[in-house]
Amino acid sequence: MPASDPSFAPLARWIEDAGGHVRGLDLQPCRMGPALVRGLVATAPATAGTSLLAVPLSRALRDDHVPEAYPGAPWTASMAAYLIQEAEKGAASAWAPYLATLPDAAALASEGGAASSSSSSDGGDAGMLSLSDVEVEEVQYAPAVAALRAYRAQGRRAYDDWRPAGSAAAASCSWERFALALHLVQSRTIRLAIMGCRVMIPGIDCLNHGGSAGATGTLALGSSSWSVGGERTVNFVTTRDVAAGEQVLWTYGDRSSEDFFAYHGFVLPDNPQEEAQLWGSVGEMVAWFCRERSAEDAAGRLLAAAASFPACPAFDSAL
Repeated sequence: MPASDPSFAPLARWIEDAGGHVRGLDLQPCRMGPALVRGLVATAPATAGTSLLAVPLSRALRDDHVPEAYPGAPWTASMAAYLIQEAEKGAASAWAPYLATLPDAAALASEGGAASSSSSSDGGDAGMLSLSDVEVEEVQYAPAVAALRAYRAQGRRAYDDWRPAGSAAAASCSWERFALALHLVQSRTIRLAIMGCRVMIPGIDCLNHGGSAGATGTLALGSSSWSVGGERTVNFVTTRDVAAGEQVLWTYGDRSSEDFFAYHGFVLPDNPQEEAQLWGSVGEMVAWFCRERSAEDAAGRLLAAAASFPACPAFDSAL
């Protein structure tokens, strides 16, 4: 059996102490294509309709419950700053069991902290924010390059605005550390439309993307049969039978490949939402059409001229 991630058992107890539950799950290395990533694995068979994981909202990190990093800060920057501030508290943080499960938790907690050797679906680092300008250009596909540029520019702008905010954490924080926190927020946050907030949900954010066809479960906001002491919970519920040892997956939603690439660091081999940009503008499309039309006209004139020549086997074979 693959080694269990040692951070998962304390996380499960922390969730259960708040009235949630973790049933028959473990955080283990999983193979997804050529990559080895962390993922949630069923340790026992489960039938369709089973709630394997229930997390009370009091154990979810909400964008509407964290302090503003600086006046007018985007929610991503405020959550990233909060992660850093809480990580610096170590075991004294109320979020310590959750923070310990995040990729590169040591690097998040302090400057020069050792990077963890574990990996996850988001790569366990600052993802695409860690790319150099040269590496971004090497992507070559214009929409993906544009998405990466915008993501990096927004992140850098948030960092520059946060630094003079006055807190000790802001003053001592490097760009690399802030980028790690920002990437964790961007890649692990979901929107609960019914609650009107964005949340990082411990345990739930360990689920890897299986797509609509490959997902083994879905999320449900706690109904009466799952609610704990009146508090709402976010549940991962199986949509089919799951075998022991099988990785459980859900879907991150229908997104373009450049979106997955920029914010999650992977590209699906067969994405039904795939789009390809053939031209950068209407002008480029018209110019291409005119060139193609001119080439067709030229070929037609050549064939017409050839038809007026006397029969010549060598000429015909050349055509």
